[in-house]
Amino acid sequence: MTMGTKQKIVREFFALLEEKPADKITVSELCQRCNISRNTFYYHFSDLHALFDDVVKASEESLLARSTDVEGIQSNLRDALVFTRKRSRAISRIWESDFRDDVMPRLHDSIQRYMQSVVKSRVGSDVLSESDLELIAHLLACLIDGIMYNAMGDADYDFDKVVDRGCELLRGSIDHMIANAREGQG
Repeated sequence: MTMGTKQKIVREFFALLEEKPADKITVSELCQRCNISRNTFYYHFSDLHALFDDVVKASEESLLARSTDVEGIQSNLRDALVFTRKRSRAISRIWESDFRDDVMPRLHDSIQRYMQSVVKSRVGSDVLSESDLELIAHLLACLIDGIMYNAMGDADYDFDKVVDRGCELLRGSIDHMIANAREGQG
């Protein structure tokens, strides 16, 4: 029952994000939609920011679980872009809200952690310096942020075309960054 309640809260939170900016959603409204008490909400989450943090963490874990790295980092980059695109309405609603300054950096950090895990799995036993690993992951996260930002609110933005062409243009460049990082350590 507890896990089902938590999932219901998350589902209804996303449903409300379809209707209004995040800062216009209240715990009371969410509880009413879920048919739960405020105590039940606070049993699972300390506030709406904690709910969002939980959603970001679960999303990051879901992406990591699906990352097989069969086709390389570009495939994982595409997965992250598609994942954010599926949630673009919710992300737009957060962007439109007073939550933006608090939440968007956490979303970026989550994307960066995901890309850092992907790069680490790609290099295997070849160790990059932590600073190079963080920088490569940061650059990839900024790329995702930029595409996500450009897609928000632009009904004519051809997300699939941008992702497809962007991944074509990036082919080999991420491996090249990793090779350059290895050479610089020599």
